[in-house]
Amino acid sequence: MLSVSVSPVLVAISYLFYLHKKSGIVGLSLWPVLLVITPPGLLIMAMLHAGNTRDMLQDKEGGIRTRAMKMGLEGSQIAYQTLLLVAYLLITIMVMIQMLDSWVFLVLLSFPLAIKNLKLMKRATMDDLGIIRFLDTYTARLVLIFSLLMVAGNLIASLTYD
Repeated sequence: MLSVSVSPVLVAISYLFYLHKKSGIVGLSLWPVLLVITPPGLLIMAMLHAGNTRDMLQDKEGGIRTRAMKMGLEGSQIAYQTLLLVAYLLITIMVMIQMLDSWVFLVLLSFPLAIKNLKLMKRATMDDLGIIRFLDTYTARLVLIFSLLMVAGNLIASLTYD
């Protein structure tokens, strides 16, 4: 869990290092940094949502109301899918507008893992939520790999920038 909470911080630091090497920027607006850490943040939200979806039946018995319960299983599956796919879409947009270097496309190496997680969530039914009992763990692994690849992309870009 610690690696998941530290991931956005590492991404932010590596992005700042890249910006400093690229243009000598020391002080900059907070908004670009917040935008850059949004993709790992979305993946973290997906991880939490996967756990809430898995626990829907137990939460209902305990009188706990979560967003997953309010959305139902189908809505929860759509939300999980959206969170994962938007994270990759934002990376693509930020590279296309040259906010991030193309080296950050290294995160695409984690996309097969995201697809595997999406397929697993899609197979869940109310009668068999146990099928996603480890999806939050699998999504945490995705967060870690995605974030490390993003950090690597930013660091490589900062080292190769002329």
